[in-house]
Amino acid sequence: DQLKGKHAIIVSNLKPAIIRGIESQGMLLTAQIETVVKALEAPNSAAGQQVFIDGEDIGSAEITIDEFKLISITTKNKHVVFDNKPLRTKNEEIFVDVGDNATIR
Repeated sequence: DQLKGKHAIIVSNLKPAIIRGIESQGMLLTAQIETVVKALEAPNSAAGQQVFIDGEDIGSAEITIDEFKLISITTKNKHVVFDNKPLRTKNEEIFVDVGDNATIR
């Protein structure tokens, strides 16, 4: 119910993996600080719009969940960043209403 009507961010280029006994073919991205967990959002972007980082070649190759876990994505000023560069769609930067240095997974 908390995700109804939201434009959440989904990682769709993950290789299928068994997580907690269920096959996963994608992952909803969230930010977590201590016990607070919130979904990343792009409210002004269309469903299916690609998320990217300016100046980075992200490609579309499938990666494993273990490879994804090695990528250090966090928060700064309620924006989601990789190497201090914001994640974005063509319409907007990705945001989440949590403090700085959240864990993104």
